[in-house]
Amino acid sequence: MTNKDLVFDYLRNAEGPRCDDCVSSGTGVQPRQQVNQIARQMQSEAFLARSSGQCSGCGRSKMINRLLPVVESRPSSPPRPDPTSPLFRAPERRGKTLALAAVAVLGLVAFMVYLMARGPDSQTVADQRVATVTSKLGTPSVLTPAVFRSAAEGFQEALALHPGHVGATAAISDLKGQLDAAINAAIADAALELAGDLIAAAFAVWPDDTDYHELGPLPRQLASMVEEAATKEEITRLLTLAEIRLEGGEEDGARIGVALENLRRALELNPQDDRVQSAFTTARNNVSRAAESALAGGNNPRARQLIDAAGAQWAGDAEFEALRSKVAAITERAESLRQVESLLASAEADLAVDRLRNPPGDNAAGKYTEVLVLDPDNKRALSGMDRVIERYVELARAALDRGAGLQAVDLIDNLAALEPNSTRVDSLRREVEALQAKKDAAPTPRPAEPQAPPRLAMDAEDELWQAIKDTCNEIDLRRYIEAYPSGRYIEEAWLQTSRCLSRRPENQ
Repeated sequence: MTNKDLVFDYLRNAEGPRCDDCVSSGTGVQPRQQVNQIARQMQSEAFLARSSGQCSGCGRSKMINRLLPVVESRPSSPPRPDPTSPLFRAPERRGKTLALAAVAVLGLVAFMVYLMARGPDSQTVADQRVATVTSKLGTPSVLTPAVFRSAAEGFQEALALHPGHVGATAAISDLKGQLDAAINAAIADAALELAGDLIAAAFAVWPDDTDYHELGPLPRQLASMVEEAATKEEITRLLTLAEIRLEGGEEDGARIGVALENLRRALELNPQDDRVQSAFTTARNNVSRAAESALAGGNNPRARQLIDAAGAQWAGDAEFEALRSKVAAITERAESLRQVESLLASAEADLAVDRLRNPPGDNAAGKYTEVLVLDPDNKRALSGMDRVIERYVELARAALDRGAGLQAVDLIDNLAALEPNSTRVDSLRREVEALQAKKDAAPTPRPAEPQAPPRLAMDAEDELWQAIKDTCNEIDLRRYIEAYPSGRYIEEAWLQTSRCLSRRPENQ
């Protein structure tokens, strides 16, 4: 059984019209184009009708096939006279002539029936199909994917009816030219979605045409433009975010940092984008202006924060580095002033309680010296050192007036450490020597008869001194000196403090 017989039997037994795909699937005739050719041939022979409609098999609206109602069977060739007919069993007297005449008549009738049943030839049908599609296509102002696909399928059907049809081949060539022009126009107008849909439709109709494959010139050009458009869109988004963070007059380090990160990402996407370069210039101007404003208002930490946030971006830029150095110098100066103020306040407190040079590391003279290292011309520190020296002079004279020579020596030694070439030191030392000479010249008093001292209750001063007199605890000794500056054991307390200091290692 031929493929044409299979198609005929399938349509005769089908319930309703069927499309080419359903006929191909139901008969096993492959590929589908062969079913299309057979159906068109049977249409030209008036055995079936083809029209657009809904397929009773798949339910889709497509080109469908239905047998004509008068067709019961389709002979594969024109009918021939039956040799067993009674006409051929006539008596011999009818003669050979009558038989030949009958055969000729029957043959003529059969040939006329065949011509009537066959209908127009495939060339004519293909011509008609091309003309119909061409008239519908016309010259559209915009070739849409739907219009292109309908026209392409119509021309393909004409070729299936009559392979090699010149008109259909030329029409397909013209259609391809229109398609390429429409794709290029869409790309030029940045209608990238339309261009993509047209390329997809062309690839669906002509899957073997490399021009519309993903590696073809038009798809590659479209892919490049899509990528470029996406890049521009992302750069625009990043620039918008950066602009939001940079606009206004209250820039801070966090906002500057985020804005610059957005600009850096945009620059990575397209280093040549003028918009990004302009945004960087704006950002730099904003940072510089905000830092200068912070410095002018005395807000050094904020100026430093802004410079640190933007420093990585403009490292090496002469103007920006000059601003950075200015901020660093002012910040360092401010920190130095803060430290000076703290040291001066602490030194004043030490001076008020006679922590003049002791204890080491926490005394007025040491702190005034630190201030003068940071600020050699600091008037408060210079005045403070003078007051420390004057206080040592006062304490030394008071000790001499009480006859406390050892205490006076210790005080004069501390004074000499602060004022090594002072005439006051020499004068005080001579007074100590005179006091000592006076004591040596005085007669030794006769010792009184030992008497048992009365047992008196110790007061607070006695209790404190008895607890610390044999120790080298400078804190306890200093506590006694501060509590009882004119106490009964004050000279011994100063002497014990000097001994403890002389025993201390030099590195402490």
